[in-house]
Amino acid sequence: MRTTHRKERSPSSVRLVTHAPYQPDPSLSAIGASSVGVAIFNRKLRYCAISHKLAEFNHFPPEAHLGKPLDPFVGKLSDVIGSRIEGVFMTGKPIIGYEVSGKLPKRDDVGFWVEDYVPILNRRGRIEQVCALVVEVTDKRRLEQQLSSIRNRTLRRMITMTDWNQRTLRRCMTWVASHPASQAEVKRNLKAFRQLERGYQRLLADIVPALPVHEPQRGGVVVPVTLPLRQKIIIQLFAKGESRKEIAALLNLSPSTVETHRVRLFKKLGFGSLAELTRYAIKTGLVEL
Repeated sequence: MRTTHRKERSPSSVRLVTHAPYQPDPSLSAIGASSVGVAIFNRKLRYCAISHKLAEFNHFPPEAHLGKPLDPFVGKLSDVIGSRIEGVFMTGKPIIGYEVSGKLPKRDDVGFWVEDYVPILNRRGRIEQVCALVVEVTDKRRLEQQLSSIRNRTLRRMITMTDWNQRTLRRCMTWVASHPASQAEVKRNLKAFRQLERGYQRLLADIVPALPVHEPQRGGVVVPVTLPLRQKIIIQLFAKGESRKEIAALLNLSPSTVETHRVRLFKKLGFGSLAELTRYAIKTGLVEL
């Protein structure tokens, strides 16, 4: 039976690197062995201790941080991070799950981190330091952004294809009205277009939940991906100047159902006119000029 040997990390690479005047609690030193970045700050917002993992995030040696302020290592993020640390000193309450993103001085890419800030108390119960616990989530956020971009492009293309199918159907109906054709031929063509449209709808229904996306409301306005597919199509058609009756005929709905969708859209998006709805459709890329 073959045995495998796990490579052990040296003690110096897993413990917290500390500033000479600072003596950390022994329980804190064990945190340095994890994948979580750890730093301890005094009231002057200077590093008292740091783990190798957090120094790795910053692309500086651990020893270079000790006794120094935030600025040289996190650049423009120092104001944001510093205000959080000061907030813990002032209130005595931890800050949990705070997400930070930005470009560090020694990194070419924009990074993303989730950070906790926890007070460290002395024997008298007073705050002496603040411990920052940092997990990098850059790869996860990039993947989410890429998936979101692919998802939105695919949705727009599919909606455009659905719109093309509806316009083609309308042209065919106009042609049939002015040319002799048997009832059987008309029904056969209508059936083919309806099947094509249902195929688009099924494909869109598969795409929408398949890829995760985090797109909340922006400034109180609902972004297109948060709207049901039917409502997106209705927005497109209204923005292109179609009437309620025309939309009803295209979507195989009653005019009253289309009107219900319009009222709900106006309420959801906070609009009072079709002009506002049209501007929204152009701004969000649902229709193109």
